[in-house]
Amino acid sequence: MMDAVCRQRLLPVLRSPRAGLCCDFDGTVSPIVQDPAAATIHPAARAALARLRQLLACVALLSGRQVDDLRARVGLDGIVYIGEHGAEWLTDSTRWVMPEATAASQAIALLANEARERFAALGVLVEAKRFSLSLHYRTAPAPEIVRQQLEDWVNQRVAHTFPSLLTVTRGRMLVEVRPRNEVSKGQAIQDLVRRFSLRSLVFFGDDRTDLDAMHAVRALRAAGQFTGVAVGVASAEAPTELTEIADLLLPGVDAVADCLMSLADSLASSP
Repeated sequence: MMDAVCRQRLLPVLRSPRAGLCCDFDGTVSPIVQDPAAATIHPAARAALARLRQLLACVALLSGRQVDDLRARVGLDGIVYIGEHGAEWLTDSTRWVMPEATAASQAIALLANEARERFAALGVLVEAKRFSLSLHYRTAPAPEIVRQQLEDWVNQRVAHTFPSLLTVTRGRMLVEVRPRNEVSKGQAIQDLVRRFSLRSLVFFGDDRTDLDAMHAVRALRAAGQFTGVAVGVASAEAPTELTEIADLLLPGVDAVADCLMSLADSLASSP
């Protein structure tokens, strides 16, 4: 049944001229794991993306991970890799960094050092990236207590010291700090559509930052002359807004992999 729904809702979008497909990584094409460093892409999803890159104008992966980490975990040429929520881009021949992200790098490094001193002993994994900071509390003995402590500290620190430079967001068992305003998955979707002259796009995502991308897809669609579909990946940890914003919901990473494979099969057999 879900296979038929994917074909009915998504194939017409991808069969149009200048069509693109974009996926989040963790929780979308890679199962969520305790240690983010242990995440791997679903084998069937990888195989489907390898085929789809030959069939579409653009296939992209958009993640909070650093772009080189994302590229290493997927290992496919011919893909657009967009890291740290849109701060850095990597294709086979080009690397590009948003100037707004570079300005925030020193502040991110400072907060990362402070977070290690305050929260490492509480079981928090401090993932310091070049342009963003992810504070994972999934492995903390008392995750909800630690979450509140993290949020209180980060919100206060950013509001008092870097209010025009950084913003704080929440994800699946993590708190994130990233450059303000100009760097978001929503802006990344707009840039992707513009740079590759896309007339249609299907986006897959599961978490709170993916909502920005879904809003962008809907806004482009509402503006006219663009067809877009936002596909949400349901889970017990997904934000409640996902069901309101997504045009279609899939029940997990396995379903995403199956859907991508079905789309690749159908597009490959199209006349």
